[in-house]
Amino acid sequence: MRIRFRSAGRDESSDAKRLEFIERSIRNAISDVESEKDGLARRLKDARDRAAVNVGSDASDYLDREQSAEQELSASENELVSAGKRVRQLNAHLEHLHRVLDVLKQK
Repeated sequence: MRIRFRSAGRDESSDAKRLEFIERSIRNAISDVESEKDGLARRLKDARDRAAVNVGSDASDYLDREQSAEQELSASENELVSAGKRVRQLNAHLEHLHRVLDVLKQK
């Protein structure tokens, strides 16, 4: 009885297809993260600009500010902090995904 195995060429082809699938998935993930980060960065800039207008530049702007405006600024500050944290998380995700992609390319 003779046992038959696939050829080395066929094994290489199968391996290459698997790695291509993984690479494509990683590239899609990178694209998704970059899109999320870009959108968040635009919204973050807009929110900072609006907050700057609300804060004002005169000392009297601070002294005469209504309680509702103060609460709105405080809420905006919390959102800006959260958005900044998310941007840092997304940057870390991108770094990890690029490292995995680099390792994958070495194969």
